Amino acid sequence: MRARTLLLIAALGIHGLAQAADLRISEAWVRGTVTGQKNSPAYMVFETPRATAIVGASSPRADKVELHEMQMPEGRDLMTMKRVERIEIPPGKPYKLIPLGSYIMLVGLKKGVDAGERIPITLQIEQDGKRSEVVVQAEGRSFYPGK
Repeated sequence: MRARTLLLIAALGIHGLAQAADLRISEAWVRGTVTGQKNSPAYMVFETPRATAIVGASSPRADKVELHEMQMPEGRDLMTMKRVERIEIPPGKPYKLIPLGSYIMLVGLKKGVDAGERIPITLQIEQDGKRSEVVVQAEGRSFYPGK
């Protein structure tokens, strides 16, 4: 049964869409890279009727995967990137991981990310104190917007 569930999750992930219990993940993508670039952010949209958190992530394409958010420190005019332990997903409405907001950072890429390729990302999810994993197949998108 577990193998069948994982296969279903993997099949759904092929199209940038994954589901685990009552969590829906869509529009998963990773920013394409340029020569020599070793890190790249991933973005996606979450929908769930109950409080949920991303508490970790991994990918065979990166040495490690971190959860990040952009913040504007008080008294400064420059946003900074901060690593966080979890990203809270509020219930009842779509929550987007976006540039200049919360996102997932693939660190130490083992090879560049090209437009159109699929990058597997395993998310560790926490709901009601229980942890589970879901695999998302994020689409590589061009480093240059509009191309």
